[in-house]
Amino acid sequence: MAIDVQSKLIKLATRELIGLIFLGGLTILIVVDRPIADVHGWDRVWHSLWTHIGIAFCVAAVLGVTVDWAIKSDLISNAVNASLGYLLPDELKPELIWIFDQKFLANQSFNVRLEHLPNENTVILHATVNRTIENIAGKTESVDIAGGTEDWYRPNRETTIEKCEYAITRKGDVKPEKTVEIAQKKNAYGVTYGGHKVPLAPGDQIEIFFVFKSPMPDHGMTFLTFRYPIRKPTVTVEADPTLRALITVSHRTKYNHDEPYRGGPFTQSITGVLVPHQPIFVRWHRTDDIQAKEKTLGEVAI
Repeated sequence: MAIDVQSKLIKLATRELIGLIFLGGLTILIVVDRPIADVHGWDRVWHSLWTHIGIAFCVAAVLGVTVDWAIKSDLISNAVNASLGYLLPDELKPELIWIFDQKFLANQSFNVRLEHLPNENTVILHATVNRTIENIAGKTESVDIAGGTEDWYRPNRETTIEKCEYAITRKGDVKPEKTVEIAQKKNAYGVTYGGHKVPLAPGDQIEIFFVFKSPMPDHGMTFLTFRYPIRKPTVTVEADPTLRALITVSHRTKYNHDEPYRGGPFTQSITGVLVPHQPIFVRWHRTDDIQAKEKTLGEVAI
C-alpha cells in the first residue's frame, strides 16, 4: 500500500524550521508596528533591514520545509525500494513495488440472488455491488470510475444495469455529498459504465453503488474483479431451491473450490486484502442434475 507520506512528513518537519517561521513573522510584526513615515536617518535603514531580515526568515523557512519534505519523501521511497530489493528475488521486485505503490484501498460487499427459470434453462442473476474507495496516498489522486457486465446471449433476454451511482464523502465529513448518476453504454458484449476519473484528496472516500441483472445458463458462473485492493470483502448468495451454489476465492494459499455446493442464503467473508484484479467467483448448478449425477456415480466404480 502507498504510505501516507504527507502526514508522516509533517511530523518529521524540524522544530528549527517551524521556529524560524515564527521568528520571521515576529520580526516583521515588531518592525511594521512603527510606520516607515515616522522613521528617519539610521533608524530608517535599520527599519528596512529588519523588515527584509524578517521576510528572509519566512522565505528560508518555507523553502526549508519544502526541501525537507521532498528529501524525506525520496528517502522513504528509496528505503522501501532498497529493502524490497534486498529481500526479494529479481522476479518479484516489480510486483511488490506495484503493490506498495497502490493509492487506494476499498471495502466491498457483493450480493447475488439466483432466480431459476427451469423451463428456459436460465438463471436470472440479480447482483448488487457496493464499494467504498478511500485515498490512502499523501496527495490528491484520481480514482477510476469504470466497470460493467457481460451479456450471455439468452433468447429474448438481455443484461441490464438497474442502477449505477456514486457519492463522495470528504475527510472529516459525516454525510456524503450529492449522489451522482454514472453514465451507461451498451455494446455488443454487454453494458459498461463510467469511463472517467474523479479526484480524491487524502482521506476522502467515494462510494460506488452498482446493481445489474443478467440472464445466464442454469449451469454457470459469474465473477467480480476490481482494479484496487479490497480489505475483507464479503459475498452473499441467495439461490432458489432448484439450484446449488458455491463461492470461490483463490486467496493466498487457500482455495475453497473443494467446499460443497449448497442452497439457500449463505455469506462468506475473505480474510485479509484482495490484491487488484483478484477475482471472486460465484458458481451454480441445477439441483436435479447434481442429484442425478450423484446417484449415477454412486453405482459406478471409478
